[in-house]
Amino acid sequence: ERLVNVTFYENGFTVGDGPLREPGIPENDRFLADVQAGICPRELIVDGQPSSVQISDKRGERFKPPAYVAFAGAGQSAGSAAVAGQDSSVVSPSTQVEKPPVDEGEPTVRVQLAYENRKREVVTLNKHHTVRHLTAFVN
Repeated sequence: ERLVNVTFYENGFTVGDGPLREPGIPENDRFLADVQAGICPRELIVDGQPSSVQISDKRGERFKPPAYVAFAGAGQSAGSAAVAGQDSSVVSPSTQVEKPPVDEGEPTVRVQLAYENRKREVVTLNKHHTVRHLTAFVN
């Protein structure tokens, strides 16, 4: 069973570790109406099963966003020493991929590539291009 903490503050409410949600917004008002009616809010129903809702009452204080917390996870860099399996989506260095043409009429993105030798390159691609297309610039 999934437990969701809803905390009420003087200036709104939070769901789990989410941002402050203020009353007066239709989505938030529906959520509050469900809680007041004693039923699980619709957005907390997962696969047809309602979540357990725990209410915390802090209406005597204003919500203060938590202090910035830096990302503490682990990252992977392209070209790391990790061994790739036999996944067909892995591009080996011997596989040549042509640099994709960019259609200026379509939405574009710019991606900055940072190489091990500290060289940097900015690449412009269309939004439909994939990571595989980036390998054309690296190889």
